[in-house]
Order: sequence, then C-alpha cells, then structure tokens
Amino acid sequence: TPQGLEDMIGNVWEWTASEASMYKGNDRTALAREDRRKLVARGGSFKSRPDGDEPVTVTARRWLPRSFRDPVLGFRLVRAEQ
Repeated sequence: TPQGLEDMIGNVWEWTASEASMYKGNDRTALAREDRRKLVARGGSFKSRPDGDEPVTVTARRWLPRSFRDPVLGFRLVRAEQ
C-alpha cells in the first residue's frame, strides 16, 4: 500500500474487536440468537482457498464465539509511529 503495509492477509484469520452484526443493505436484518455476542474474524488463513467458502480476501469475515481457539486464528499487533 502507499503506507508501506505488506502481507496483510492469508497467514491466519485475524480477531477483531467488532461484535457480529449485519452490514447495511443486507437482506438479513437480524442476527440469529446463537450469533449474538460473537466476535468478527477477518481475512482468511493459509488453509483458505480462493475458490472455497471462505476465500482469502480483506472482505472475508467469520463470526466466532469469544472462546473459540484454532491454529488458523490469530491477531495482529499494531503500533502507531510517534
């Protein structure tokens, strides 16, 4: 990117701090009861396939229980330069 970011997707699905929700314009407007309080993971992992159900793209997202653990799930540390 112009900001110097590289390799931002494809290693592991990345946890976010966002709770599961529907995007505006989605034909489904309400979360299923079992999806409430789940967190969003984005990006895809080394096990994802471009032509599969969960492709490696910046727009790919999953809703996962907060207690979910898996080798293909991680997080990214970010430090702002001062």
